[in-house]
Amino acid sequence: MGAPGGVDYSPDLPQGAVTTNPQRGIWEWTNAQNGFHVVLTHFTSDADKDNQAFVDDAKRGTSASNFEREYNIRWQSFRGKPVFGDDFKRSFHVSPTHLAAYAHLPIIRGWDFGLYPACVFTQLWPGMRLVVLREICESGMGLERFLEEVSRKTKEWFPRADRFHEVVDPAGFARSPNDERTAVSMLTDRLTYRMTVIPGKQVPAERLAAVRKFLGRNVAGDPAMLIDPSCVMIIGGMDGGYHFAYNISGQLREKPEKNLYSHGADALQYVCTRVLDMDLSGNTPTPIKSPTYGFRNANQIKEHLTHGTK
Repeated sequence: MGAPGGVDYSPDLPQGAVTTNPQRGIWEWTNAQNGFHVVLTHFTSDADKDNQAFVDDAKRGTSASNFEREYNIRWQSFRGKPVFGDDFKRSFHVSPTHLAAYAHLPIIRGWDFGLYPACVFTQLWPGMRLVVLREICESGMGLERFLEEVSRKTKEWFPRADRFHEVVDPAGFARSPNDERTAVSMLTDRLTYRMTVIPGKQVPAERLAAVRKFLGRNVAGDPAMLIDPSCVMIIGGMDGGYHFAYNISGQLREKPEKNLYSHGADALQYVCTRVLDMDLSGNTPTPIKSPTYGFRNANQIKEHLTHGTK
Protein backbone atom coordinates (compact mmCIF):
# COMPACT_ATOMS: atom_id res chain seq x y z
CA MET A 1 0.00 0.00 0.00
CA GLY A 2 1.47 3.34 -0.98
CA ALA A 3 0.58 6.91 -0.13
CA PRO A 4 1.38 10.40 -1.46
CA GLY A 5 4.96 11.50 -1.03
CA GLY A 6 6.33 7.99 -1.42
CA VAL A 7 5.21 6.99 2.09
CA ASP A 8 4.49 3.32 2.62
CA TYR A 9 2.43 2.59 5.73
CA SER A 10 1.98 -1.14 5.17
CA PRO A 11 4.77 -2.25 7.59
CA ASP A 12 3.07 -0.32 10.39
CA LEU A 13 -0.48 -1.61 9.96
CA PRO A 14 -1.95 -4.24 12.29
CA GLN A 15 -2.04 -7.78 10.97
CA GLY A 16 -5.14 -8.45 8.87
CA ALA A 17 -5.89 -4.80 8.10
CA VAL A 18 -7.63 -4.27 4.76
CA THR A 19 -7.26 -0.72 3.47
CA THR A 20 -9.30 1.48 1.16
CA ASN A 21 -8.31 4.76 -0.45
CA PRO A 22 -11.56 6.74 -0.93
CA GLN A 23 -9.71 9.85 -2.10
CA ARG A 24 -6.19 11.14 -2.49
CA GLY A 25 -4.47 11.43 0.87
CA ILE A 26 -7.13 9.48 2.79
CA TRP A 27 -6.66 5.88 3.95
CA GLU A 28 -9.14 3.78 5.93
CA TRP A 29 -8.99 0.34 7.48
CA THR A 30 -10.49 -1.73 10.24
CA ASN A 31 -8.24 -3.33 12.83
CA ALA A 32 -9.14 -7.02 12.64
CA GLN A 33 -7.89 -7.59 16.18
CA ASN A 34 -10.04 -5.06 18.07
CA GLY A 35 -12.60 -3.88 15.50
CA PHE A 36 -11.50 -0.23 15.61
CA HIS A 37 -12.02 1.73 12.37
CA VAL A 38 -9.09 4.01 11.56
CA VAL A 39 -8.88 6.96 9.17
CA LEU A 40 -5.47 8.34 8.22
CA THR A 41 -5.40 11.82 6.70
CA HIS A 42 -2.30 12.92 4.81
CA PHE A 43 -1.69 16.60 4.07
CA THR A 44 -2.20 15.93 0.34
CA SER A 45 -5.91 15.42 1.02
CA ASP A 46 -6.05 19.25 1.14
CA ALA A 47 -5.93 20.53 -2.46
CA ASP A 48 -4.23 23.75 -1.31
CA LYS A 49 -1.35 21.77 0.16
CA ASP A 50 -1.02 19.14 -2.55
CA ASN A 51 1.77 20.88 -4.40
CA GLN A 52 5.55 21.15 -4.41
CA ALA A 53 5.53 24.78 -3.24
CA PHE A 54 3.84 23.75 0.03
CA VAL A 55 6.32 20.90 0.53
CA ASP A 56 9.32 23.15 -0.09
CA ASP A 57 7.98 25.74 2.36
CA ALA A 58 7.23 23.10 5.02
CA LYS A 59 10.74 21.68 4.78
CA ARG A 60 12.37 25.03 5.51
CA GLY A 61 13.73 25.23 9.01
CA THR A 62 13.27 21.56 9.87
CA SER A 63 15.24 18.38 9.36
CA ALA A 64 14.30 15.69 6.87
CA SER A 65 13.46 13.31 9.70
CA ASN A 66 11.16 15.86 11.38
CA PHE A 67 9.39 16.47 8.08
CA GLU A 68 8.84 12.75 7.60
CA ARG A 69 7.41 12.43 11.09
CA GLU A 70 5.21 15.54 11.13
CA TYR A 71 4.01 15.68 7.53
CA ASN A 72 4.37 12.18 6.11
CA ILE A 73 3.12 10.59 9.35
CA ARG A 74 6.01 8.19 9.68
CA TRP A 75 4.82 6.11 12.61
CA GLN A 76 8.16 4.49 13.28
CA SER A 77 9.52 7.61 15.00
CA PHE A 78 11.92 7.65 17.94
CA ARG A 79 13.06 10.21 20.44
CA GLY A 80 16.39 11.15 18.98
CA LYS A 81 17.98 11.76 15.61
CA PRO A 82 17.95 9.06 12.90
CA VAL A 83 21.53 8.19 11.97
CA PHE A 84 20.77 8.18 8.24
CA GLY A 85 17.71 10.45 8.32
CA ASP A 86 19.14 12.98 5.87
CA ASP A 87 20.61 10.32 3.56
CA PHE A 88 17.95 7.62 3.27
CA LYS A 89 14.85 8.03 1.09
CA ARG A 90 12.49 5.07 1.27
CA SER A 91 10.98 5.79 -2.16
CA PHE A 92 14.47 5.80 -3.72
CA HIS A 93 16.49 3.25 -1.74
CA VAL A 94 13.83 0.55 -1.22
CA SER A 95 12.89 -1.55 -4.24
CA PRO A 96 9.14 -1.64 -5.00
CA THR A 97 9.49 -5.35 -5.86
CA HIS A 98 11.50 -8.25 -4.47
CA LEU A 99 15.06 -8.51 -5.75
CA ALA A 100 16.62 -11.67 -7.16
CA ALA A 101 20.30 -12.45 -6.80
CA TYR A 102 22.55 -12.85 -9.83
CA ALA A 103 23.69 -16.47 -9.84
CA HIS A 104 27.13 -15.68 -11.26
CA LEU A 105 27.96 -13.11 -8.55
CA PRO A 106 29.08 -14.03 -5.03
CA ILE A 107 26.89 -13.42 -2.01
CA ILE A 108 28.46 -11.04 0.51
CA ARG A 109 27.16 -11.58 4.01
CA GLY A 110 27.61 -9.13 6.86
CA TRP A 111 27.58 -10.53 10.41
CA ASP A 112 26.97 -9.07 13.84
CA PHE A 113 27.31 -11.49 16.74
CA GLY A 114 26.08 -11.44 20.34
CA LEU A 115 22.69 -11.97 21.97
CA TYR A 116 20.94 -10.33 19.02
CA PRO A 117 22.77 -11.84 16.05
CA ALA A 118 22.19 -10.47 12.58
CA CYS A 119 23.19 -11.45 9.07
CA VAL A 120 22.55 -9.42 5.93
CA PHE A 121 22.83 -10.91 2.43
CA THR A 122 24.15 -8.55 -0.22
CA GLN A 123 25.64 -8.47 -3.70
CA LEU A 124 27.73 -5.88 -5.51
CA TRP A 125 26.07 -5.24 -8.84
CA PRO A 126 27.55 -3.49 -11.90
CA GLY A 127 28.26 0.15 -11.31
CA MET A 128 29.40 -0.64 -7.75
CA ARG A 129 25.78 -0.82 -6.57
CA LEU A 130 25.34 -2.57 -3.24
CA VAL A 131 22.08 -4.53 -3.18
CA VAL A 132 20.68 -5.74 0.16
CA LEU A 133 18.80 -8.91 -0.75
CA ARG A 134 17.71 -10.44 2.56
CA GLU A 135 18.26 -10.20 6.30
CA ILE A 136 18.07 -12.42 9.35
CA CYS A 137 17.83 -10.61 12.68
CA GLU A 138 17.17 -12.66 15.80
CA SER A 139 16.67 -11.93 19.49
CA GLY A 140 18.17 -13.99 22.30
CA MET A 141 19.37 -16.76 19.97
CA GLY A 142 22.63 -18.60 20.57
CA LEU A 143 25.23 -18.60 17.83
CA GLU A 144 24.93 -22.31 16.99
CA ARG A 145 21.18 -22.06 16.43
CA PHE A 146 21.67 -18.84 14.50
CA LEU A 147 24.22 -20.46 12.18
CA GLU A 148 21.79 -23.30 11.53
CA GLU A 149 19.11 -20.75 10.63
CA VAL A 150 21.46 -18.87 8.32
CA SER A 151 22.49 -22.10 6.62
CA ARG A 152 18.88 -23.16 6.10
CA LYS A 153 17.79 -19.78 4.76
CA THR A 154 20.82 -19.51 2.51
CA LYS A 155 19.93 -22.79 0.79
CA GLU A 156 16.31 -21.71 0.50
CA TRP A 157 16.95 -18.19 -0.81
CA PHE A 158 20.10 -18.74 -2.91
CA PRO A 159 20.15 -22.40 -4.04
CA ARG A 160 22.44 -21.63 -7.01
CA ALA A 161 25.00 -19.56 -5.15
CA ASP A 162 28.41 -21.18 -4.77
CA ARG A 163 30.67 -18.34 -3.59
CA PHE A 164 30.34 -16.43 -0.35
CA HIS A 165 32.30 -13.64 1.28
CA GLU A 166 31.78 -13.05 5.00
CA VAL A 167 32.46 -9.62 6.50
CA VAL A 168 32.19 -10.01 10.24
CA ASP A 169 32.23 -8.08 13.46
CA PRO A 170 35.95 -7.99 14.41
CA ALA A 171 34.96 -9.12 17.90
CA GLY A 172 34.05 -12.44 16.31
CA PHE A 173 37.75 -13.32 16.17
CA ALA A 174 38.02 -13.20 19.96
CA ARG A 175 37.66 -16.39 21.98
CA SER A 176 34.56 -16.87 24.06
CA PRO A 177 35.19 -16.56 27.81
CA ASN A 178 33.37 -19.89 28.22
CA ASP A 179 35.34 -22.04 25.77
CA GLU A 180 38.20 -21.95 23.27
CA ARG A 181 36.08 -21.27 20.20
CA THR A 182 35.61 -17.97 18.41
CA ALA A 183 32.46 -16.91 16.59
CA VAL A 184 34.41 -16.94 13.34
CA SER A 185 35.76 -20.46 13.89
CA MET A 186 32.23 -21.66 14.59
CA LEU A 187 31.03 -19.96 11.42
CA THR A 188 33.67 -21.59 9.24
CA ASP A 189 33.13 -24.98 10.89
CA ARG A 190 29.33 -24.99 10.63
CA LEU A 191 28.83 -23.42 7.20
CA THR A 192 30.18 -25.63 4.44
CA TYR A 193 30.15 -23.05 1.66
CA ARG A 194 33.19 -21.96 -0.32
CA MET A 195 33.87 -18.65 1.37
CA THR A 196 36.36 -16.10 2.61
CA VAL A 197 36.13 -14.35 5.96
CA ILE A 198 37.41 -10.85 6.73
CA PRO A 199 36.77 -8.44 9.62
CA GLY A 200 34.78 -5.28 8.99
CA LYS A 201 36.14 -1.98 10.21
CA GLN A 202 35.36 -1.20 13.83
CA VAL A 203 35.75 2.59 13.99
CA PRO A 204 32.17 3.96 14.18
CA ALA A 205 32.83 7.08 12.12
CA GLU A 206 34.33 5.04 9.28
CA ARG A 207 31.42 2.62 9.34
CA LEU A 208 28.75 5.31 9.16
CA ALA A 209 30.66 7.18 6.45
CA ALA A 210 30.86 4.00 4.36
CA VAL A 211 27.06 3.59 4.46
CA ARG A 212 26.46 7.26 3.66
CA LYS A 213 28.77 6.94 0.67
CA PHE A 214 26.43 4.36 -0.85
CA LEU A 215 23.25 6.19 0.14
CA GLY A 216 24.46 9.44 -1.33
CA ARG A 217 25.47 8.09 -4.72
CA ASN A 218 23.44 7.13 -7.76
CA VAL A 219 24.36 5.22 -10.90
CA ALA A 220 22.66 6.60 -13.99
CA GLY A 221 19.75 7.63 -11.78
CA ASP A 222 19.53 4.34 -9.88
CA PRO A 223 20.47 4.15 -6.18
CA ALA A 224 23.94 2.87 -5.31
CA MET A 225 22.27 1.11 -2.37
CA LEU A 226 19.04 -0.75 -3.12
CA ILE A 227 17.18 -2.65 -0.39
CA ASP A 228 14.70 -5.47 -0.84
CA PRO A 229 11.32 -4.64 0.80
CA SER A 230 11.53 -7.84 2.88
CA CYS A 231 14.42 -6.35 4.91
CA VAL A 232 12.11 -4.71 7.44
CA MET A 233 14.75 -4.32 10.17
CA ILE A 234 17.24 -2.63 7.86
CA ILE A 235 14.52 -0.37 6.46
CA GLY A 236 13.10 0.35 9.91
CA GLY A 237 16.56 1.22 11.13
CA MET A 238 17.09 3.60 8.23
CA ASP A 239 13.70 5.15 8.96
CA GLY A 240 14.76 6.09 12.49
CA GLY A 241 14.94 2.89 14.51
CA TYR A 242 18.72 3.23 14.29
CA HIS A 243 19.21 6.63 15.89
CA PHE A 244 21.20 8.85 18.21
CA ALA A 245 19.33 9.04 21.52
CA TYR A 246 19.34 11.94 23.97
CA ASN A 247 21.29 11.74 27.23
CA ILE A 248 19.91 12.93 30.57
CA SER A 249 21.07 16.50 29.87
CA GLY A 250 19.12 16.63 26.61
CA GLN A 251 22.14 16.34 24.31
CA LEU A 252 22.41 13.78 21.54
CA ARG A 253 24.76 10.91 22.34
CA GLU A 254 27.83 10.46 20.16
CA LYS A 255 27.11 6.80 19.37
CA PRO A 256 23.88 5.31 17.97
CA GLU A 257 21.49 3.67 20.43
CA LYS A 258 21.84 -0.09 20.88
CA ASN A 259 18.44 -1.64 20.19
CA LEU A 260 16.76 -4.24 17.97
CA TYR A 261 17.55 -2.21 14.86
CA SER A 262 21.22 -1.59 15.58
CA HIS A 263 22.42 -5.16 15.00
CA GLY A 264 21.24 -5.38 11.40
CA ALA A 265 22.60 -1.88 10.88
CA ASP A 266 26.00 -2.94 12.24
CA ALA A 267 26.07 -6.01 9.98
CA LEU A 268 25.39 -3.84 6.93
CA GLN A 269 28.04 -1.35 7.99
CA TYR A 270 30.71 -4.04 8.10
CA VAL A 271 29.92 -4.92 4.48
CA CYS A 272 30.01 -1.28 3.40
CA THR A 273 33.46 -0.75 4.94
CA ARG A 274 35.07 -3.55 2.94
CA VAL A 275 33.11 -4.41 -0.18
CA LEU A 276 34.68 -1.85 -2.52
CA ASP A 277 38.17 -3.13 -1.67
CA MET A 278 37.41 -6.85 -1.97
CA ASP A 279 38.46 -9.11 -4.83
CA LEU A 280 35.15 -10.68 -5.84
CA SER A 281 36.42 -12.26 -9.06
CA GLY A 282 36.87 -15.68 -7.51
CA ASN A 283 40.30 -15.98 -9.11
CA THR A 284 42.42 -14.91 -6.17
CA PRO A 285 40.61 -15.65 -2.92
CA THR A 286 42.07 -13.89 0.07
CA PRO A 287 40.91 -15.76 3.18
CA ILE A 288 41.90 -14.28 6.50
CA LYS A 289 42.66 -16.97 9.04
CA SER A 290 41.13 -16.93 12.48
CA PRO A 291 43.65 -15.89 15.14
CA THR A 292 44.80 -18.59 17.53
CA TYR A 293 44.87 -16.16 20.45
CA GLY A 294 42.30 -14.22 22.45
CA PHE A 295 42.40 -10.46 23.02
CA ARG A 296 44.11 -10.09 26.38
CA ASN A 297 44.94 -6.41 26.52
CA ALA A 298 44.37 -3.12 24.77
CA ASN A 299 47.61 -3.34 22.79
CA GLN A 300 46.54 -6.61 21.16
CA ILE A 301 43.18 -5.13 20.23
CA LYS A 302 44.83 -2.03 18.78
CA GLU A 303 47.32 -4.13 16.81
CA HIS A 304 44.52 -6.32 15.41
CA LEU A 305 42.34 -3.42 14.33
CA THR A 306 45.27 -1.45 12.88
CA HIS A 307 47.02 -4.17 10.90
CA GLY A 308 44.45 -6.95 10.58
CA THR A 309 45.08 -10.63 11.02
CA LYS A 310 48.34 -12.07 9.77
